Amino acid sequence: MYQRPARVFARIGEARPAAAPRVLLGRAVVLGASMAGLLAARVLADHAQSVLILDRDEIGAGAEPRPGVPQGTQMHADPGAGCRVPGGVVAVGDAVASFNPIYGQGMSSAALHASCLSAYLRSGADPRGPARGFFALQRVIVDAAWGMSTSADLARPSVSAPRPRGYRLSRWASNQIVGASIVDPVIARRFDAVVEMRRHPSTLASPAVLARAVRMNRSHR
Repeated sequence: MYQRPARVFARIGEARPAAAPRVLLGRAVVLGASMAGLLAARVLADHAQSVLILDRDEIGAGAEPRPGVPQGTQMHADPGAGCRVPGGVVAVGDAVASFNPIYGQGMSSAALHASCLSAYLRSGADPRGPARGFFALQRVIVDAAWGMSTSADLARPSVSAPRPRGYRLSRWASNQIVGASIVDPVIARRFDAVVEMRRHPSTLASPAVLARAVRMNRSHR
């Protein structure tokens, strides 16, 4: 059943751990001790008898950078709602999509991917089967972060990539929201919630929000 991305985003972002989670697995294995991997391991700890984390780097007790953690790359991969991923396997974090680090979306995305995994495991789905339900939830998060990141990249004069259809209109709307966030606390709170990935970007695109933004910008010229 279709659910609006904004509603899915809000539900995942506000999810809380179950009071009495069910143990569904014997051992769960996490490949990669990135932030996304560690958060996924924390979720799996509620549903597995044991969790094994495998990483190619030697992990110490400190917070030093590790050579196996890529930074500054940009790629986008859609696992096709789980259709091409074996049963009992999910992908999180940079294994699905990594963004320009200047926008600070990595930690938020990792946390939301873990929330998607928690919601999926608590839904009663078979954890040994294809995780289509998980990837459907995750896609809402990935598409939102990817859209914000690439839209900001395309606004840079140095980027020569072709602009998608409707880009000029969406850029105008974005400029109205950003401008109004400086002078209007209501728009500022909504804008901050989207930038911090607590709300879906579509919550800024409603006619009422855009009309308020335009009105505020005109009144402060």
